[in-house]
Amino acid sequence: MGMIIIHTWQIAVDKPTWGGGSAMRILAPLIVLGIIVVLSGVEYAHAQTPLNTGAPLYMLPVDKVTTQCATTSTGTAEFTDAGLLTTHVIGDAETFKKIAYIEVHANSTDKSIGIFNINTPASATVGVTIPISALMNITNSGDTEKFTIRPIFSSVTTSENSELKFIDNPNINFEIYKTLSYVVGSSALIPALLTPNGMNFNVFALFGGIHMGPVTIHPTAPNPVICSTGSVQIQKLPLIEIEGVEFENGMQTNATLLS
Repeated sequence: MGMIIIHTWQIAVDKPTWGGGSAMRILAPLIVLGIIVVLSGVEYAHAQTPLNTGAPLYMLPVDKVTTQCATTSTGTAEFTDAGLLTTHVIGDAETFKKIAYIEVHANSTDKSIGIFNINTPASATVGVTIPISALMNITNSGDTEKFTIRPIFSSVTTSENSELKFIDNPNINFEIYKTLSYVVGSSALIPALLTPNGMNFNVFALFGGIHMGPVTIHPTAPNPVICSTGSVQIQKLPLIEIEGVEFENGMQTNATLLS
């Protein structure tokens, strides 16, 4: 389509007509510019990272978690070229093993996404980098939005009274679960209960491998148990010019001012 637009413009220039050629030469570039703008918008829409589609982050729309766990965490968040980087140190090893996802909540829309393919960069630490395009699924203003990020503890109790990390994401089956970053990195984080296609499976480590088997949920236990170990907030403030001086995130910058 781009080649056709350029070719049409070239015909208008190379073969002008008396009386109307000048107007055609002026009008044609304006038409091309308008089409390019529209196409750019379409390309941006396709470039956005959609939710509920799987790899690499295995994100889902989730409910905001307001229940506080007994165990707490400390966290950080910052915007980088790759997106929103967040890390959280969990205060208890057993709680750390049952962190199922990281929730990102947008204040203006009250919408949240859960990122299930999280990293474990250090002991008792979880983290992830969320592309800005993914954040745009829950906000209409990424530059001024206030985001709240929470590590989410999620567990269920089985009929044998064992507590398992609960991965409530229908897109994550056994084969996919084995490829998640924290599963590959630590056998201690493998045990979990998966629910692909509405069926429950117990995932466990045995003899150096990862295995799957049937499991029954405890009929009277308060399942599932879902809570947040803590939260951090971040807001990417817009660039502001005050009397010829630039401020970004409240700090003066040395960037060249744009006219």
